[in-house]
Amino acid sequence: MIEHQFIQNNDRSLVKTSRNRPTLSACMIVKNEEKFLPQCLKSIKDAVDEMIIVDTGSTDKTVEIAQSFGARVYHHPWKNSFSEARNHSLNYATGDWILQIDADEALEQADIPLLHKLITTDSCNVIFVAIYSELPGGQAKHYFQRIFRRGKAHFEGIVHNQLIFEGKAFHIRIGNAKEI
Repeated sequence: MIEHQFIQNNDRSLVKTSRNRPTLSACMIVKNEEKFLPQCLKSIKDAVDEMIIVDTGSTDKTVEIAQSFGARVYHHPWKNSFSEARNHSLNYATGDWILQIDADEALEQADIPLLHKLITTDSCNVIFVAIYSELPGGQAKHYFQRIFRRGKAHFEGIVHNQLIFEGKAFHIRIGNAKEI
């Protein structure tokens, strides 16, 4: 099964170089995330080809921090809908694939080659990623649809938004992507 091939294959030489792989856009919605945003952007800056930030009304240094990492920042008024804001961020993306990440999450650097390998697949349009949350009693793991082909998915739902997608999906653990 292909997901096990990707998970168990430690041969990083199979990963295409950035010139030969599909492009990847990180899309985020933010508001007053100056505490978490630097660590998040630092974790993804070498993994993605562009960072798209939709700011929904920050009054702190969120916008300046995003710009300092080279992110393209767009302002969009908050309309009480996470899906509407997330879909707005997708409109600005130019990459072949989208990585949707929250400001309080970080991508493990060791997982970048695997991430780049996964987006070379023609077998699916969505990849579920394990997100680990640090809790007082330990760690919790949940799978979320965080990587998807641009134009093949959109978000629905006002608060508990979910990704609606076309085609097949892989359920793959990508290292220890975690909440900060």
